[in-house]
Amino acid sequence: MRERIRTAAEQQALKKPTLKSPFAMQSTPFLYMLPGGRLKPGLMVYVSGRPHSEATSFSLNFQCGGLGSDIAFHFNPRFHRKEMVRNSFQDGDWGTEERKCHGFPFTPGVHFDVLIRVSLLLSPSR
Repeated sequence: MRERIRTAAEQQALKKPTLKSPFAMQSTPFLYMLPGGRLKPGLMVYVSGRPHSEATSFSLNFQCGGLGSDIAFHFNPRFHRKEMVRNSFQDGDWGTEERKCHGFPFTPGVHFDVLIRVSLLLSPSR
């Protein structure tokens, strides 16, 4: 079986996030409903920002609804400890935190770019 050769444009498109949004200079908290309303394997979300210079942390939450609902993925860089906490919140309870990371690229007042890729959906009923 012969594979089709991809053009340079097709190869570049495969590297781009699947969620494209023209949002700029949004206030926080910023809420946005994902197309289809779900995290799906292969979905990539690009976040670009700059924490306040006096910040001790910031967080990105992929919630399963409005404020107070389950959080499928919680990402929380903490500057003073130089750790990136990852977790989920389901049925009123937080899961087990993951803190292990190699390096810490975040600094208060300094621009960052984060690309989050969904690689596995553990609970397809959600």
